[in-house]
Amino acid sequence: MEDKKEKFLLTGLRLLYILKFLSEGACSKAKLLNYIKEKLKLESYSQETLKLDINSLIKSGFQLERKGKRENFRYELKEKPQFLKFNLEETEIFSFLKNAVMETFNFKEILEVRNFFYSNKNLFLCCGELLDFEGFNYINEKIVEMSDDLIQKKLPAKIVYSSPIQGRKEFIGLLEKIIIRNKKLYLTLYSEFAENKITLRLDKIKNIEAIDQKINKKEKVKTSFKYAITKDFFENNPLLPTENAVIKNDFEVEIENFEEDDFFVVQRLLMLGKDCIKIYDEKIKEKVLKILKDTLGVYEKCQIQ
Repeated sequence: MEDKKEKFLLTGLRLLYILKFLSEGACSKAKLLNYIKEKLKLESYSQETLKLDINSLIKSGFQLERKGKRENFRYELKEKPQFLKFNLEETEIFSFLKNAVMETFNFKEILEVRNFFYSNKNLFLCCGELLDFEGFNYINEKIVEMSDDLIQKKLPAKIVYSSPIQGRKEFIGLLEKIIIRNKKLYLTLYSEFAENKITLRLDKIKNIEAIDQKINKKEKVKTSFKYAITKDFFENNPLLPTENAVIKNDFEVEIENFEEDDFFVVQRLLMLGKDCIKIYDEKIKEKVLKILKDTLGVYEKCQIQ
């Protein structure tokens, strides 16, 4: 059964990528074949399978045409079928594909799939769930592209950041990587001022630009973070990949977290809530308490207004 699901998922993803590539312009069979192989990391995708996929799209109502020899036998998507409308069951299948993409693909591929669904939402009967890309819903792609470009070039940058709790801030640092956590995009950078790694939500970044400034990066010593959680939570919830249970008793479990960035440790502790019994690191404890205090202050202001 699982094999059938995986084959069905792979077929659906191939069709999505074929439509996306052809919607950008006509192309040869070889280019289309290589594009699908690269995107889905397929080595055995053959011309015969591509032909079957093309025929499946034609049967579904997409007007695909193969040009003659003079135009190098290119495939062209003539127009999207206006009459085509996927029913509720078919739309749910596409939602299943979307969820699989969110779990397994990198951020560039997720944005590509999101844009494809956004531009073709008229084909689906009920697309609320289909178009919900969670933390990717409000991403500014120009800022993502700029961030990725600065990472590749290893250039320092100035970032304008806005959060509902701390307001508008500026950060200067050397960008390190873009990561996905909890279906949200984060940008990590090394700040010489903080002598540490800073993690920022990408959808909260308002502007980013390269700067002409040398930043001397110091290698951070990798440490672990310890805290205790309730025995009940431990027995009923999986630990994170970075967590290990080191001491257990009848009431609590001591956890050692080898998370690279304390930002995500703080997030984890906030999520645990009352199931977090002890926090051994005083700096982490102070950060958690500050966030709770700031959040409470925001709610109090809202109530007054």
